[in-house]
Amino acid sequence: MKPCPVSLLILIIAIAFTASLGAQSVPSQINYQGQLRNADGTFPQGSHKVEINLYDQAIVGSTNEKQLWGPQKFDGSPGTPAEVVVDANGYFNIQVGPKDTGGRDLATVLHSLSNDDVYIEIKLDVNKAISPRQKILSTPFALSAAQVAGLNVVAGSLGIGTSPKTKLHVKENGEGVRIEAIGASAYLSFADSNGIQTGYVGDGSSENNDMYLVSLSGSVHLLTPGHYALTANSAGNVGIGTSTPQAKLDLFSGFDEEVLRFGRSTGNYHAIQTSFHGEIPRGNYLGFNVERTTGDIRRVLTLLGDGFVGVGTASPPELFSVAGNICYTGDIFKCSDGRFKENVHSITNALEIVTKLRAVRFIWRVREFPEHKFNDGPQVGFIAQEVKEVIPEAVKQGSDGVFRIDATLLIPVIVQAIKESRQSVNDRLWSQESEINSLRRQIQSMEDELATERKSAAHWEVRFTELQTSLSRLSDMLASTRITDLKGGQGQ
Repeated sequence: MKPCPVSLLILIIAIAFTASLGAQSVPSQINYQGQLRNADGTFPQGSHKVEINLYDQAIVGSTNEKQLWGPQKFDGSPGTPAEVVVDANGYFNIQVGPKDTGGRDLATVLHSLSNDDVYIEIKLDVNKAISPRQKILSTPFALSAAQVAGLNVVAGSLGIGTSPKTKLHVKENGEGVRIEAIGASAYLSFADSNGIQTGYVGDGSSENNDMYLVSLSGSVHLLTPGHYALTANSAGNVGIGTSTPQAKLDLFSGFDEEVLRFGRSTGNYHAIQTSFHGEIPRGNYLGFNVERTTGDIRRVLTLLGDGFVGVGTASPPELFSVAGNICYTGDIFKCSDGRFKENVHSITNALEIVTKLRAVRFIWRVREFPEHKFNDGPQVGFIAQEVKEVIPEAVKQGSDGVFRIDATLLIPVIVQAIKESRQSVNDRLWSQESEINSLRRQIQSMEDELATERKSAAHWEVRFTELQTSLSRLSDMLASTRITDLKGGQGQ
């Protein structure tokens, strides 16, 4: 009696991988094991001719079914495997592949498929196929991956191009791993030990192809040996050199380090430099360095921990210090509100004080003190030590030991000296004017006396003229009388 199989129990569909795929040849067969029963429940023990085919449909004779691979015959004819042996319990075992009777490679066919709808069809002794066909599960599709050269599986780890040292180890000169999106995005996801997603890396949206490095519950860190190079936390703060940024941008700095540099590929750069020395205020600073010429980096601005600010100097001796010239177009005001002052009294002997000041011409010792950025050429001014002896309030010795003059403090003394000088001139003018007025009065008196005398002289002159006239008449009368007498004496 011919066996009449009514059911087929698929026990194992697998690929017999070797221990190291990279070290040995890659298998290209499916190890297929099943159990056959007759309609009466007995087992068809013995040798049987078997034909194997692969289709894309489960039901034999389906519309538009397509034969994917086969046939492969197990009948013992030349060039084919021997007949299949079924044991007393109905079990049989065959190895499907590597090629069908037409020479098609099983692994190549599986590799070329766009989906996993592959069903195995078995014909036993007769041409009628057992239906339904059995679907080949995912394991045989490893034949496709096994075609990659250099694929190694060692103790549950996979190495591509190398012997694996981790669960997945890829060694490649160029692009080694690519994740390609089918839908809106593609990303590499991470989860904790409970399987809860903690973050991902990838393309968050197909609209703009932006790349994202995302932490769903904590911070994102970029590490270098011994350092937190970059950290972004859930508060939106970014830290460079710190794992706990406290501001939107938190730059970690040590002692005398550049924390930010603006440069070019040529090596030219500007930088911001900082330092922290704990309880030493002047050791804590923020400095701005600018490249003047190639390789000549200069400090243009310094902010010290004690509040001192330096322009052109790294060690400002005063609250605001400038090494070099200052040009300004606005106004500089010095607080002088009387409400802030007490024990106010006028300066005396200011003219005498000013006359003790010595104005000098000089030349700065530029080469000996380059850090002060003195001007070249002849200068005019004062010697601070000399001024200190005359107006000590206008001179101060800084923390660096250098004497300085506050020229604005000379102005009140000079103004007072001008006022004293003007008062002295006014006093002399008033005295001279008094003397002139006195002389004028004396002259006027003399002129008055002279005028009086002139009037008196004129009066006497008139009287004298009148006397002369009277004398003249009297003389004429006397003369006339004599003539008459003489004439009378002659007549007698």
